[in-house]
Amino acid sequence: ARVVDRESNTRPDLIPAMAAAGVLLVVLSLLFNPMFFGEEILHTDGRTVGEWDQHFAEGSWNSQAGLGRPTGHTPPGFTGLFEALCRLTPDPASNFANYYPPACLFLLGMAAWLCFRQMDCSNLICGIGAIAAALNGVFFSRAVEFSGGYAVAGAALFVALAMILRPRLDWPGTLIAGLVLGLGILEIGFHGVVLAVAMVVIALALPPADGANRFAQERLKAIGLIPIAVSAVAWPVLSSHELINYSPIFTYSISLKPADLLTIPVAGLFGYRSDALDSSLHWSTLGSSSMHAGAFVLLLATWALVNAFRKSHPFSSMDRDRVTFFGACALVTLLGALFAIHLLAVFSVVLLVLFALGLKGLNTWHGSEEHKKTRAFGSGGFNSVWRIGSMGLLALSVIGLTMYYNSSEELAKRLVEKTPGLTQQLADGLASASAWQLGKCVMFLLLSTVTLIACSMVNWSQTIRTLCLLAIGLLLTLDLARSGRPFLRFDKLETHYPASNPLVETLNSRSTPGRMTMLNHYRPLNGIPLDQLVMDSLLAPIPPDSANFSEQHRQLALDFSNAMQSYLSAADVGRFAQLAKSALNPQQGASVQQTFKELKNYPGGPQFIESADDEALTAFFISTSTSRYEQLAAHEKIQELSNTYNQDWSRHILPQQGIARARLTDYMPHIVESNDPENNRHEALRQLIRQWELSSTRYFLCHAANQKLSKQIQAQYGGLILPTYRNALNLILDPARRRFVPLLHIHLSPLPLQKEDGNANNPAMQPSIATNDPVELVEFSGALPRAKLFADWRQGVDEKTANEILFSPGFDPHMQVIIRQSGLPKPEMPSQTSHLPAVKFKEGNGAKVELEIPPTNYAAILMLNDRFDTNWRVAVDGQPASLLQANNHVRAVHLPPSAKNRAVIFDYHAPTVPTIPSSAVIVIGLAVAGFGLKRKDTTKETNTDEV
Repeated sequence: ARVVDRESNTRPDLIPAMAAAGVLLVVLSLLFNPMFFGEEILHTDGRTVGEWDQHFAEGSWNSQAGLGRPTGHTPPGFTGLFEALCRLTPDPASNFANYYPPACLFLLGMAAWLCFRQMDCSNLICGIGAIAAALNGVFFSRAVEFSGGYAVAGAALFVALAMILRPRLDWPGTLIAGLVLGLGILEIGFHGVVLAVAMVVIALALPPADGANRFAQERLKAIGLIPIAVSAVAWPVLSSHELINYSPIFTYSISLKPADLLTIPVAGLFGYRSDALDSSLHWSTLGSSSMHAGAFVLLLATWALVNAFRKSHPFSSMDRDRVTFFGACALVTLLGALFAIHLLAVFSVVLLVLFALGLKGLNTWHGSEEHKKTRAFGSGGFNSVWRIGSMGLLALSVIGLTMYYNSSEELAKRLVEKTPGLTQQLADGLASASAWQLGKCVMFLLLSTVTLIACSMVNWSQTIRTLCLLAIGLLLTLDLARSGRPFLRFDKLETHYPASNPLVETLNSRSTPGRMTMLNHYRPLNGIPLDQLVMDSLLAPIPPDSANFSEQHRQLALDFSNAMQSYLSAADVGRFAQLAKSALNPQQGASVQQTFKELKNYPGGPQFIESADDEALTAFFISTSTSRYEQLAAHEKIQELSNTYNQDWSRHILPQQGIARARLTDYMPHIVESNDPENNRHEALRQLIRQWELSSTRYFLCHAANQKLSKQIQAQYGGLILPTYRNALNLILDPARRRFVPLLHIHLSPLPLQKEDGNANNPAMQPSIATNDPVELVEFSGALPRAKLFADWRQGVDEKTANEILFSPGFDPHMQVIIRQSGLPKPEMPSQTSHLPAVKFKEGNGAKVELEIPPTNYAAILMLNDRFDTNWRVAVDGQPASLLQANNHVRAVHLPPSAKNRAVIFDYHAPTVPTIPSSAVIVIGLAVAGFGLKRKDTTKETNTDEV
């Protein structure tokens, strides 16, 4: 058996490597094939088409997210190189979005190929292992959904492991291992240090070859070189707190639940898709549902572990020690992932190593004399035990599938109970989809088991061995590709960017630029979304007045009013109202008793039945139920609008059209509550209005200003001599100045997105003009323009004092600007701010803002209402000027009087990551390691010749 092992596992050379690379490219191309046709763009890193266009157009500054903010640095390793190459192409955004994930996965697969080659695996086994690594659920899903840097870090782990698994651990190998681990840290930020530490621990704990001393001085010196090389490469990240979380993967910390580990054997067990940040169509831990390893990987890893504890095993002593060691590593890292999810990368790597060792051992075992004796199905020995055990596992999985499928209804009910806002229809879909995924798992387990049993019953000749390994590779590819395919979401350009868009046309036609937001995003009072709060203040049922009812009737009215509050959907109230109407219909005749019987099962039904003969109570009940119906219907329309805005407009239409959005944190006030609730309410709304003024939040999407409600308000106040309220926003939010003006009625019409695995995503909504629809685009005329000239300013004001002034009731932000710096000339004509001309935007997005300033007869402050950052520079007619910090948060510049137009340009100079030293360390380190390897090989050959 040992002779067969050495003969059949000769290390692959360049030609097999190129063949494996070609096959891997074909597999990835088939999976990602829509990107080659130019009609769709891959939804990558959680970004849509518009967001990728924005990313490349704006560079390092995001001017559309509120006041604006830096977008962070592109990881300076493989990702930075790939982005730099894409910027040389005509369409960098599309090319990066499309090709970056498969490029990272290809790198991961070839790194795994190198690692398995180092373990003396054959050509086919190395190739199969490369595909298994590239399509592994942990790396594949995150390469698309979060960042390809995770796959690059996995590639670094494989290369480092390949160097550590060399027959003799020496300094050239550990130097290379440290360099690539440092590159992994450059890719995924500070948390990549955990992966590097794990690899150092593995190097220390790994049993050395030939029974050498684990703590030999030379060996410890070589391992000690790993953290030195890591630090030399990754010091830009390790030394900068700002760069700790520049990768989108680890901007949050996730801990797994034990139940999440079930997704290792069963892909998508927890819903339609596994692990989609913007979808949440699963019920496991966020980011945890994509750990599928493949049936063959798990079976052969188990086969390797079982054989490692048998006396008659097919492994060499070194491979047997490796199987035992990596089995322990897999258990430890899997348990560690329950507390730190990024340890799943280490777990996946060691599991794939176990798979490769198992496949290598199976290959050796099937060609041995001992195996020939047990080739027949009932011939006894380990072969028969393995076959019976595999079939027993398969039988248990079928029983489990049956039980799980039969309990789908109970599962759906539990989901509705435990998940707020989850509808029964969606819960039913989640439960049935979960059962369908389990069924697919059982099917591939069956195919894998049958294939392994069939392989164990044939003569393991060279041709048969090749065919059997190819069959294993094909089934493994199909299993992993099937589980990863739902993550590949493509955006169709024509779906998200129609030729005509009234919302965008209306916003672009306005003379005063400003930011747009959803009214419901703000929660100034008791955490209630503002759009809902305004509607509730007008539509909520009015509690019964004790003066209008007797004691007994008042209690009935109060109970009915409370019962109406228990309804959570307009449809339920509508069904109750329909039954109540039927009960009051004198033509019902004999069926009225049946109607009363049904009414008893509804909240409010018993009270309605008891007072059916009292006209006053009946009128109150009808009025209350009607109000509750309208209130809940408004809530549902608001939720529909929020879903549309969050899922489609803010992620597709608005970024692509360059429309700036407001953020909740822009000028967020700090409200000190008093003991007077009415005063708290008034102050909260006043400061919210001031927040919108200061942040240029001018345009709102809301339900509260819809036509129907506005007509009711106009009719109610139309007889007054003073200007009347025109809509609910003026009545509730701005009663004194009435600065909210409706601009556009918007209709939400569903447009279906493409389907994935038979399940459609939530429909995208496109805005269109409608004459009577519940959604309105409203302008708040009190907001400051994005750019404005001021003739009056205060200077040298500290942050706390400036904030107090900005939010004080007597301060007018349209007439005066607050400057943090001092040393400016005093205002020449402070009363003339309102007479200064408007500023014209010539270029207003990204890392460059160009403004045209009309002539002024006196000095002024130009305030650009975008976030201040010390990395911005400003020039007036090409001459550098001093950048000022205005109103605590935004940019400004002092302008002397001028008789001609002036051009003011703000440029953002992003701080550069010092990657050149890191690159130099990598190049020099690889050269030194290559020289060391060459010298050792030469010495070894000389000693061999002497012998």
